[in-house]
Amino acid sequence: MRSAFRWLIFSVIFVLALAYARFKYPSSNLARVTVINQSGERIASGTLELCGERTALDGMANGDSKRFTLPVNGDCHYEVEVKLLSGRTVAGGVGYVTHGMSFDDAVIIQPEKIALGRQPGP
Repeated sequence: MRSAFRWLIFSVIFVLALAYARFKYPSSNLARVTVINQSGERIASGTLELCGERTALDGMANGDSKRFTLPVNGDCHYEVEVKLLSGRTVAGGVGYVTHGMSFDDAVIIQPEKIALGRQPGP
């Protein structure tokens, strides 16, 4: 009987600890982002970063697009840096995402800057 009571107390404490952890550290949501190369050149090398997650953009031809799904672990923005075949670099930070929501964005690499466009959500 005493052993069953201990297991009951342990189980209640365990469930409360799990509930607290879920509240304190919510699961990350997702950002679905389409990167569109409208720079007029092929990308020699480049990266897209969101909330510490980096993705390569190497080899994208002008007019190409790539779709990525990245976790949103906090409040952050898209950071893009690309080196074009001509040697020119285009870089910038755009947008804003926050945990607790999902996003569907377009990051557009233009000849002189990085721009943000919104995509219709699912």
